Amino acid sequence: MTDVLGDRLRRKLVARRGRLHAFPDLVPERSAVVVIDATESFVRGLPDGAAACTAIDRLTGAARSARTIVHWIHPTPPATWPAAAAATALLGSAQVDRHAREMAAGGPGARIDPSLTVAPADRHAGKRGYSAFFPGAGPLGPDLAKAGIDTVILAGFLTDTCVEASARDAFESGFRVILCADGCAANDPVSHRHCLRLLARAYADVRPAAEIAGLLGAGRS
Repeated sequence: MTDVLGDRLRRKLVARRGRLHAFPDLVPERSAVVVIDATESFVRGLPDGAAACTAIDRLTGAARSARTIVHWIHPTPPATWPAAAAATALLGSAQVDRHAREMAAGGPGARIDPSLTVAPADRHAGKRGYSAFFPGAGPLGPDLAKAGIDTVILAGFLTDTCVEASARDAFESGFRVILCADGCAANDPVSHRHCLRLLARAYADVRPAAEIAGLLGAGRS
């Protein structure tokens, strides 16, 4: 995959940490793969949507083999969010209404994209807002903490909104965050790369699916 970090940031991170990656290993049983908003309505039309889904499948397959939790996070309509009024003002009422129609039960905003593999043992949760980890937005953070999870591996859509918000809040909640660089995408590839670089500076260890799959395999008991 394309080097999303770039030479300058790589040198900066190595100088800071003494190594490129903040988290060189993980314990599979204390980790969780969290896939954000991988529904048909978010994936379709994205320039790198299909490639991101391929990377997500590689990641979730490795997680299941390592007995690592796989959690699918489903969006809910902005009109149901605590920030509904502000979201409507920012997004516009037409966009909010479209989300409501698509995220209705059985709609393309509620269905995981058919290109992705979902196993019966995988877990599912909703979120009321952009972030899956913001307090009160959903049960994910407290449930993972209660289960003894210390590392979350994030992927999904869109990089520069819900994935970014979730990565920041997961970090602030005390989790080690690993972000799957090729397992997420945005409407604009430039925004996608810019967001990954911002997160890599202070919030997440940004790595491709192949490397994360290797970590899961290496840490398998």
